[in-house]
Parts: sequence; structure tokens; C-alpha cells
Amino acid sequence: MRTMKTTTGAFPIPNDPDKGEITIKHLLPGEVTDIQEELAVLDMRLKEDGDGSLRREGEFKPVRGDKRYLWVTRSVTGWKNIQDAEGNERPCDEANIIEVCREGTVVDDEGVEISFGEFVGRCRDKLTEQVKAAKEKAAKNS
Repeated sequence: MRTMKTTTGAFPIPNDPDKGEITIKHLLPGEVTDIQEELAVLDMRLKEDGDGSLRREGEFKPVRGDKRYLWVTRSVTGWKNIQDAEGNERPCDEANIIEVCREGTVVDDEGVEISFGEFVGRCRDKLTEQVKAAKEKAAKNS
């Protein structure tokens, strides 16, 4: 058995005068599971009734704060030409990724303003399609 290699892709930020670019990684199945578990909003458990029977009990736990950006912080591995309001380069770290998610917007190819998080999500979708196509091509050639 071999472990899977991590695939990354670079995506230019459309309509960005600074020519910004992000690098994201294709999340492996175990990473996706980890994120889904961390973001679980319903905590289910079995509780015994007075008569000895079990019933399901759940507690809704909405995702708040920085955890809302978990998909983005786990996906973005680098960037170029991402700057603060004064034009200073921002290092690509978790705190700055979260700050850009809160403050940054991207004008997509159709001219629609979207959040940075939505842009990263679209890039993740494109990268997933590229990985799928590469796997299908490899399977065809083997």
C-alpha cells in the first residue's frame, strides 16, 4: 500500500490589480473527515430512559468564530501578492488567512463580488476536478 501524494494548484485571483495568486492543496480523504468531525454541528448520543430503553439525544452546536474558516485554512498553502490595506505583504499563515476571509473580496470572471472563502471553495472544486481527471487518465493508461 502507498499513501496518497498531496496535489496542489496555483490559482490567480481574477481582476486583481496586484496579480494575487493562491496555492491550495487537494484535501485527502482523511483530512476531509477530520474537518467534518471538527465542524459537526449536531452532537448525538444515546441516553437511557427510566425503563432501561435507549433514546437518542442531540445537542445543536453552531460553528462560530475562526472555526468557520477551517476549510479555507486547511486548503490554502501559500499565496503571492496578498497585501494589507497599507500595501504590505501578508505572510500566508492561519491568522492572515482568517483575516483575509473576513475582510477580502474577489471579483470573479463574471464581475460578481464574492468572499475570499467562496473563491477558495471554487478553486477547491476546480482542483478536485483536475485530480479526478488525472486519476481517470492514469487508470485508462494502466
